[in-house]
Amino acid sequence: MSFKHLLSGLPNDWKPRRFEFPAVCATEDARIAVENRLGILSAPPLNIDMPELRQMLIRAAESGDWGSIGDRNWRYASECLSFGAPPLIANERFIEAYLAHAGACRSNAIINGLIRYYLWHFEPARPGFRRIAAFLAALTTETHARWSELHRRFRLFDPDQAPAQLAAAAMSADTPPRDYLARIGFSGQLAASELLGNAFVRACDGMVMHAISDRIDPMPNGYAGRLIAWAHKGREFLYGGMTRARPALAEALLLPWLRRTPPPEQREFIKRALLALLKEPRTNPVAWVDVSEDAQRVMCLWLAKVSLEQFLEVVDETVQIHHTRMWSSRRKFWNAYYEKGFIQEAWVVFGRRGAAIARYTAGSGDRTNAVSFGTFLGDGLSDQRQAVLIMKIGTLVVADWSHNGCCHVWLAGNAKAPKLFQREYFRSDLIIDSDFEKAHIRDWQSEVHDFVRDHTGLWMPSGDYL
Repeated sequence: MSFKHLLSGLPNDWKPRRFEFPAVCATEDARIAVENRLGILSAPPLNIDMPELRQMLIRAAESGDWGSIGDRNWRYASECLSFGAPPLIANERFIEAYLAHAGACRSNAIINGLIRYYLWHFEPARPGFRRIAAFLAALTTETHARWSELHRRFRLFDPDQAPAQLAAAAMSADTPPRDYLARIGFSGQLAASELLGNAFVRACDGMVMHAISDRIDPMPNGYAGRLIAWAHKGREFLYGGMTRARPALAEALLLPWLRRTPPPEQREFIKRALLALLKEPRTNPVAWVDVSEDAQRVMCLWLAKVSLEQFLEVVDETVQIHHTRMWSSRRKFWNAYYEKGFIQEAWVVFGRRGAAIARYTAGSGDRTNAVSFGTFLGDGLSDQRQAVLIMKIGTLVVADWSHNGCCHVWLAGNAKAPKLFQREYFRSDLIIDSDFEKAHIRDWQSEVHDFVRDHTGLWMPSGDYL
């Protein structure tokens, strides 16, 4: 039968039947049912207009008329709690009606949304957040038994206790922290939730308190590796949205070594991790602004060692054979000052030849561990192999030149003293108006040592530096 013949048999008054699409399609209903059964906390579909839904909820709270808020709107109301000004979580009328509706209907979708909000937007300072936490703490339904069990074990829905409880369990587990947290239910995207971010910060703060207490072991359970593994997924830092997370990690890794010397491999591991996360405090101070001065001092001291080694290594490559004896005495001298803890900061400035060697060395290794240096501007530097090590020793600034240069020292208050950590220098910046100058001949070490001692009180036996 042709389509035309079929139409000719229809009554004259026939009209197509109007089809009403359901508010939620069948596949969406099936997805929600599976998630409820498995306890999955997924985000809402992208076709929800959250700003429009937020305005609808605000109008209902103002009028007290909740009749226009259907099941679908209640289901996704949790996604509107934290955006806008003021956020919906601060609206007491709405929170009261929202929790009353959630308690009356016991909708798994609504409760899952509240749990998701609690985990992702951990805001204990807000009264509305604490009311939601108290509601979730009273969960007894079989569908949410998993979360009830986590609350029983870790006080999960107690905002004052949950971060500390989770931190303690994760750091003391016999598996890496993130593996342990995934095993108890915080897998996938939940590993980066705000609650776990707070737990991570609490773990970092716990390590700082452990260090301050001067306990025998400053690194329980390989704390540095555990904290770094917890917060990283590949190269991604999971808690980058939390202002306190990066500084807390830096302090946890550095402050245990404020009055101790770490094993070289431990120092290198921590330094590499922090250079990748925050770059250098010497050249990228903004990233370190929330890190305590004590922790920054430890990092700068470690970087001073790297700069000293960088200076010695590069000049080793460029020094002429007849200067090797003179150069070995300088290596001994400045290493002794570092080992005594007298060099607080150090920075290297290279000529063209030294800079090329330093860049080649950095490029052949781990670039995240590469340390910066300064270079000379073209103002008549005759020897492109020349290098200068600038140091802060007590209140003094010292610039020691390689090859045929001198050692220059500027006293505190001398406005002409060179600044450390600049990217570029003129030759004159590192010699002009110094208060002390000594060529590397005869008994130069003793004269430099005595000048430093007389103005800083820093002294060591001659056998340590000769």
